[in-house]
Amino acid sequence: MKKLITISLLSALGLGGVALAEGPGHHGRMLEKLDQNHDGRLTKAELQSGALARFTEIDANRDGKVTKQELAAHREAKMAEHRANADGQPDTERGERHARMVERFFTKLDANKDGVVDAKELSADLNDRFESLDVNGDGVVDAAEMASGFGHHGQCGDGEHGKHDHDRS
Repeated sequence: MKKLITISLLSALGLGGVALAEGPGHHGRMLEKLDQNHDGRLTKAELQSGALARFTEIDANRDGKVTKQELAAHREAKMAEHRANADGQPDTERGERHARMVERFFTKLDANKDGVVDAKELSADLNDRFESLDVNGDGVVDAAEMASGFGHHGQCGDGEHGKHDHDRS
């Protein structure tokens, strides 16, 4: 479940689009967004950099912490932008999914349970997720690892459709 939350986080941070399971090629688009040197592979530093940049964008009051309200407001703005580019009609189901995502995000990533997620909590979780995606342990995630690391509805690792944690010893 924690991996699913991180994937939801990447989505919330605008790094995974609206949701990671939006169809074929979506994982490739996420890789393209994060791959700063455009070599087709994602390093831990690139993942951290991209996620922390979006984290800063979501942190509306610039206190180094993201609240539920800040994340929800950011998601609502992104959904409004999407609606403006689509048919202009509200997507109630998507809104409900995003509200649940915000709750799961805070439940899992707020390690000290203070009601906010700070950059340290985010960074620790991203390190764990990177390790789980880097199947061969070479320090980079390529398109194949990215695609195989996500199962049904963007679930990474913990679900029956996702890749399972592995032993690198």
